[in-house]
Order: sequence, then C-alpha cells, then structure tokens
Amino acid sequence: MLFPDANAYDKWKLKARELHEAMPDTVFTVSTVLESIATEQDRLNGIDIGDVVQW
Repeated sequence: MLFPDANAYDKWKLKARELHEAMPDTVFTVSTVLESIATEQDRLNGIDIGDVVQW
C-alpha cells in the first residue's frame, strides 16, 4: 500500500503502474485517502499520511 502526499497521487499512480510492469507478480495499491480528505491548502502544503494519522 502506497500513501502519496496530497499533491502527488497521479505521480504515484503512474509509478505504481511502472513498478507493476517491472515486477508483475507484485501488487501496488495507491491509497486515495488523502485525495478524499485534503483541502486545497493541504494540497499546496503537500501534507502526507503522517500529518493526519494520530499514533
């Protein structure tokens, strides 16, 4: 599972596709969680999963 920064989903999705082509037996899933909750300001700031997950 890959968790891209809020402003990098498309780039990571493309990279996951490239990695899958290079390693077809491996599954790469790109999370949309930040895409669904990020505000425009969050996107400009490039928040990542560590900014929203409380440990």
